[in-house]
Amino acid sequence: MIRKFYEYGELHTGGESFSIADYNKRCAEFLNLPRNDEVAIYKMSEYPYDFLKFHSDWNWIMEVVDAIDKIQHTQLDILGKYCRISSKGIDFQGSSKEDKKEAVVKAINQFLIWYNENK
Repeated sequence: MIRKFYEYGELHTGGESFSIADYNKRCAEFLNLPRNDEVAIYKMSEYPYDFLKFHSDWNWIMEVVDAIDKIQHTQLDILGKYCRISSKGIDFQGSSKEDKKEAVVKAINQFLIWYNENK
């Protein structure tokens, strides 16, 4: 049985791993989502990460995909279980043998790390 990469506290994706909380935070900040301070204080964290599903729900993932796709000089392609985001001559790629969602999340994560450092 294949262990779904997004059901645990860390995303494990063929050689790379990153925390779900960090990834969800990057997505929330990228989309300029308003914080819910009451929940955040209760959870003792900056955002209520437990409620964000940018790592597992296609509807949430597509919100990020749509926002990335609107950035000038940026192209996002999803082909089967492969995703490529190109921006300013730099490619961010994600692929998976089992799961299209995993490929897209991997590429988004790489892109958002770069985007936050270079915006």
